[in-house]
Amino acid sequence: MSQITSRQIHTFRDLGKRTAKDLLVSQFVVMTISPPPEIWVVSPWIKDFPVLEDPSEPFRAIGWEKPVLYFSDLVSIVVNNGSRLNLVVKRDDRNDTFLTRLRDLILDPDNTRFGESDELHIKGLLTETIYIKGSMNFTYRGANINDEGITYETEPEIVSLSRQQFREHYKNVLGNWRS
Repeated sequence: MSQITSRQIHTFRDLGKRTAKDLLVSQFVVMTISPPPEIWVVSPWIKDFPVLEDPSEPFRAIGWEKPVLYFSDLVSIVVNNGSRLNLVVKRDDRNDTFLTRLRDLILDPDNTRFGESDELHIKGLLTETIYIKGSMNFTYRGANINDEGITYETEPEIVSLSRQQFREHYKNVLGNWRS
């Protein structure tokens, strides 16, 4: 019996948009409980957006106690629980509000490597076990308005190769968090 290691999500309708957000929530739950050594967030444009509104009791049990949890909240929780964040965005002033908020939420900036790339077009969230990739920027429009195509990948060889490619490609871009 073969195991399914990849799932396609299209956000053409409300169900697809909810499914994409549910995927993010489920992966951040896993990363909150068992932080991966490293997390990559790569998105040309990045803006805060609500991922989970009014978390119920099970979410409060893992420390998600705010009435609305934004993307920056969830990324910072994972980093503050011990993961190293590699964050790559396009050099664009429109990203600054998110970057400032995330920087304020992360307790130890040494756990974050940051880079900007003018050529960046790829989008994804990558750990040692999962790769969420596709057309969606991590923005309100990407999560709530635009028609997007997202792939949830768990095939170990593909995830591992993607991590190697990210490390190699972005090694000259990543540095300490900017002030």
